[in-house]
Amino acid sequence: MRLDLPREREFEAGIWYSTRASTWYPTHHHDELEVKLVLWGNTRYLMGKEEVELGPGSLLWLAPGQEHTLLTVSDDLAMWVASFRKRTALAAEVASDMRVIDQRRTWGACVLPPTHVRDFSTLHAGLVRCEEPALVNPRSLELLTRALVSFRKYGRSQDFEAMFDRGRQSALHAAVGRARELLCDTHADLPLATLARRCGLEGSRLSRVFKQQMGLSIVQFRNHFRIQQFIARFGRGDGRNMLEVALDSGFGSYPQFHRAFHQVTGYAPSEHLRRVRAGVVFPTHQFVQAQREQTS
Repeated sequence: MRLDLPREREFEAGIWYSTRASTWYPTHHHDELEVKLVLWGNTRYLMGKEEVELGPGSLLWLAPGQEHTLLTVSDDLAMWVASFRKRTALAAEVASDMRVIDQRRTWGACVLPPTHVRDFSTLHAGLVRCEEPALVNPRSLELLTRALVSFRKYGRSQDFEAMFDRGRQSALHAAVGRARELLCDTHADLPLATLARRCGLEGSRLSRVFKQQMGLSIVQFRNHFRIQQFIARFGRGDGRNMLEVALDSGFGSYPQFHRAFHQVTGYAPSEHLRRVRAGVVFPTHQFVQAQREQTS
């Protein structure tokens, strides 16, 4: 299955944040170069006939046309996914002196040092809410160039499996873990001061540490989870009212929901409904269950 980049043609890249609750796709490929950065948790993919497990700090690239299938995701997964059109990919190849298009090897992975992970996550976070092509495109080129430089450096100089094992030792701040649990409760719309008090940190410190470790601000993470809750509850839309499900998922109005939906998925709710009914996209729990049934 070929999937299109869900952004308007004037955008050279698309950036998404993925968790255990996100929507996922059956075996597919893209015409674009794809890069994944794991912040927390673990996930496993099938690349053609090869399996690769990704843990904290893992950076993965997929050449255009590379088939891949999601196999497993951990409950604490947090991962950035970025897709780049060919023009930007070619420009990044030149700037980084790293070739990934039209090569025999169609995917690769490395593990980044923690400081690099934070820097890359900050670049992703700055792009995910940007809606102006004049700003998105040069920043996307910078992101991909730096990613390819990292692949060239760490992919050659370090053993991936050894680095991955060391990456397992990283730990999520206890307050961040508690905040994540509370933010995943759609009926507990806690103000920052209350959230911070229940997590045992001062508000500004909690905000800073949360964004540093999770990649998104507290508000962005809450919207991400609420959108995934909407997707799971709305299903195929049969007999359901979109506004009612959006309100039940924690949103205060349809405009707020529509704006957040586009920021999280890259397209409008109506386009999502079309994709679900066409069998192109699934909530993760439905997709993983289908994968298990196929292999049992």
